[in-house]
Amino acid sequence: FKFLSQNDDLCFAIYSSNWYDYPLIVQKSIRLIMMDSMKPLIMKAILVELNLKTFIDVVRGAYSYFSILRNANLD
Repeated sequence: FKFLSQNDDLCFAIYSSNWYDYPLIVQKSIRLIMMDSMKPLIMKAILVELNLKTFIDVVRGAYSYFSILRNANLD
């Protein structure tokens, strides 16, 4: 997933900058951004977590539905 690697890149880019040269208030904000960017991202849609397992479940369900319709159409 592209956005997961970009999240890691953001944290590294912030850390690699001269954030320690900024005023203390900015340093605190940057540290908070870095801490937030280290948290894993979880995509959710209508209270359902989107991951590989849910994708496989959706594809299996769609294929089952397609098979039922196809068999009903052949009869």
